[in-house]
Amino acid sequence: MPNILIVDQLQQTGALMKSMLSNYYGVSLSEDFPEAMKKLETALFDLVLMEVERLNSDTEKFLKQAKEILPNLPVLILTEHQDNLQSLQSVKMIPRPFRCASLMGTVYDTLSAQNTTNTESITYHRALTYTVEISASERRSAEGLKCSLTDLSQQGFMVEPAIPGPGRSAENDRTEFQNFFKAICPEGRIHSKPLHANIIIKEQEPIALSSRVAFVEKGADESFKRAGLSFIESNKQNIRLLELLRQN
Repeated sequence: MPNILIVDQLQQTGALMKSMLSNYYGVSLSEDFPEAMKKLETALFDLVLMEVERLNSDTEKFLKQAKEILPNLPVLILTEHQDNLQSLQSVKMIPRPFRCASLMGTVYDTLSAQNTTNTESITYHRALTYTVEISASERRSAEGLKCSLTDLSQQGFMVEPAIPGPGRSAENDRTEFQNFFKAICPEGRIHSKPLHANIIIKEQEPIALSSRVAFVEKGADESFKRAGLSFIESNKQNIRLLELLRQN
């Protein structure tokens, strides 16, 4: 499932767009550029959908940084002032006000074109299913939270509550997930200290990586639904990580 990052600095239609797109895509919503950039640094997103009033230096800086991280990343911009955005490259404008059906069609067409034209380029991320154990302890051997790795890139990964195993309930796994991220992200503040992560692969040694929380996503009930973590620089060239991404 493609992942879409909505950047809604105007705080007008972001929630509507997220609700509309969430039935078909993984969707994350940010209301400022610094938060959005932390999410993009995980390289887990396939498209940016943003709404701006007019082009300014902050918008240009954000788009430049986004393209440095993900050069082929498509960007859709909703705006009433398209004349002010003609200087931007690899960006498609959508006039406001927009029709929901038209926006859905544009998103679909953009992602489909991206899949077709980038067959020979580096895959930013892959949807995978592995168990990952995350620990906030300084000891790598310390027992941590077991959860499901659902998406992986060379720069980060996404986790959700674990798939229940024998003798466990989904409620128990959700509770452990909530408690872990509530403890390291009190009141939604992002935990900056390194975390140890072991990706569990059957009949192989775990892939041990260091990471930091980049973002957390909450559901309608304000419980933690999933979390995105970015790798610390030294882990990005981990040979086994690259092999995992390249597997068919």
